[in-house]
Amino acid sequence: MCFLILVIRLVEIKRRWDPYNWFSCHHCVASDLKPDPIDVLERGGRVITEYCQPDQSCWPSVEEIEAFCRTIYGECVLPGEPFYRNATIGTIQPERWVANPGLIIYIITLQDIQKSVIFASRFNIRISVITSGHDFIGRNTADGSLQINLSRLKYLFVDLNDASSDTGMSCVTDVGNNWAKLYEEVTGRYNKLIVGGNSGTVSPAGFTLGGGKSLLSKMFGLAVDNVLEFTIVNAQGQIVHVYPTHIVIEDSDMGFTRVEDPDLFWALRGGGGGTFAIVTRVKYRLFEPPSGGFTTLRGLYPFQTDQAGNNVVANEVLDFMFSYIRGLPQKACGYVLVDSPYRGSEYMNVSATMGQIYIVIEYFGGEAEALPTLNTLYNYRPDLKLHDYKPVHFNTFWEMRKDNLYTGYRGRTYMFSTVVPDGNLNREFADMMVRSLKEVERMGLIMECEGAVLGGKMREYADNSSSVVPGFRRGLMTWSCGAFWFENENNIEDSRIDELQTFHQRLLKAGSGVYLNEASDILDDWKQLQWGANYPRLLEIKKKWDPRNIFTCHHCVGSDQVTVN
Repeated sequence: MCFLILVIRLVEIKRRWDPYNWFSCHHCVASDLKPDPIDVLERGGRVITEYCQPDQSCWPSVEEIEAFCRTIYGECVLPGEPFYRNATIGTIQPERWVANPGLIIYIITLQDIQKSVIFASRFNIRISVITSGHDFIGRNTADGSLQINLSRLKYLFVDLNDASSDTGMSCVTDVGNNWAKLYEEVTGRYNKLIVGGNSGTVSPAGFTLGGGKSLLSKMFGLAVDNVLEFTIVNAQGQIVHVYPTHIVIEDSDMGFTRVEDPDLFWALRGGGGGTFAIVTRVKYRLFEPPSGGFTTLRGLYPFQTDQAGNNVVANEVLDFMFSYIRGLPQKACGYVLVDSPYRGSEYMNVSATMGQIYIVIEYFGGEAEALPTLNTLYNYRPDLKLHDYKPVHFNTFWEMRKDNLYTGYRGRTYMFSTVVPDGNLNREFADMMVRSLKEVERMGLIMECEGAVLGGKMREYADNSSSVVPGFRRGLMTWSCGAFWFENENNIEDSRIDELQTFHQRLLKAGSGVYLNEASDILDDWKQLQWGANYPRLLEIKKKWDPRNIFTCHHCVGSDQVTVN
């Protein structure tokens, strides 16, 4: 009898200190009770329609949180702790979306993610997933969520003899690396090319899951067109390797199980992050650089030639640039930046500006080959140029890119975008842009619009080859506009955003969908605009891989199926 009481007490202590039986051995306490991760979820397997919040009785107790945190290799950060402020305000780049998660986990191992998913599922806690913190509409954080921070996952390997890649080369990276690190390794150390972002501080995770437009996309396609494999942790807490035609599920007891299933690979390539699973690692196809190197040319022109705005030249300049971009060969890519005029702020000690238009063209080849293309731009309206830039040759991609990587913007901003087809990029579009940016000037805001050149290899893929909005396959440019304001203007933030909706709607009307990574948080028809005809299939895949709604975020696939407190 005494022995039985002792055993019962040992089991109770085991359940208190290791509630999920993550520690086990042969003939140890409760070793016969070790659950499979799927069983843990299915015990409370109802569909989540509303998430538990820290001020509710459903929230785990202090003892339960402490017990969970003792099972992981990573770091738990709770509200009120000294590091919590840095883990929230210090992590989110667009400060409009700083939130207060109920528990933050800095992940070290995939097992940490597995345990975190199961813990959140047990208590119906919303999961948010963050890496570099650049999401413009806050899909990577949420009040009261269990936030999984992947920024400490840093594995990186370049394989120049990879038989599984049709180019013979690949790069495997954890999502905690950023594009500056990837470019330095792939293009700097090995002199190969990878389709990545223009911002060095962005993680490959959100960039790729949202489609991934790149200055190399005209030559090689979007980032999603060059993924060979994903590693994920799914809503059941399983590690899964995702390939174009199948998946391989890891199990600590049963080993590896292969299942023929192309759906998840398709969905992850454009369906967005924080939705189907937690992506931890991506394998990309690599390419050889051109033997002649790279040649670039910049152009800088005024938006208007006087502060009063009596002589606006932006209409003409943009109209020329659209025509020029339409005729570019596949080897020439680039972007246009349009800065609105600003009347200045004496209170904030910010000077007035006349606005400007900046164009960058990067040619995939040597100077002699590039000059016939670049000279058309160089010779345009020398009387208007604000700087006489000359063509510049670079031997390697890293030499060209290392000092020109965008570092991101920390502050309060509102972003919106569209994908503009060839036929709509004309003088009428230029006039609309100029009219709208002059309205922004009268609002007293600072705004920058970026137009990235599309086409080339991107158009060789079918609309349904990945889950990105089909407009990408026919678009000539994406246009993304961001308005910025100062911290002391937060009290009028909502009214400013309301005022910008006129411009936003004009941009949407001219386009055929939006770029998911730079979409507005205000979209009435967000399913159609972000995914078009691909949405119904995405929703079915969501229901298959996350039937309980463990993962959700704003305007993400299936997000209207759950109530967010």
